[in-house]
Amino acid sequence: VHLQLAMHSYEDSQDADGCDDVCGLLDDAMKTAPEFLWSCNNLAWELAANEQQSNRDGEKAVELATHACEQDGWHYHGLLDTLAAAHAEAGDFEQAVVFTEKAIEAAPPVNRFEYQQNLERYRNGQAWPTNDDLDVEEEA
Repeated sequence: VHLQLAMHSYEDSQDADGCDDVCGLLDDAMKTAPEFLWSCNNLAWELAANEQQSNRDGEKAVELATHACEQDGWHYHGLLDTLAAAHAEAGDFEQAVVFTEKAIEAAPPVNRFEYQQNLERYRNGQAWPTNDDLDVEEEA
């Protein structure tokens, strides 16, 4: 029953508008069924790579993503990718590179190109772009 409730909150988060709604639903799902790692992973991703800088929290994202990776046994490439993004947002690009390399090793070939692009971003000391970053690029 708990897992069903968590999955319902998780599914609702996919259609929610705004970071507060998404994060609230994912947080509810995590509290309802902590074993459902996708809620933890997606909340970490929101906090690491949200388009609005004001919605980001790199330290909390690292905490959540680390928890998801620990529960998974450090195997799933998508969770490792989220942890890398979280470290980048927290300013720890060395760890972002380490976990992106692990994601590349664990990933099927179809995912490796995207992770390779992320690796270059982190090696250049860049976290995920925000809307503000994209606005500056368009003006240039």
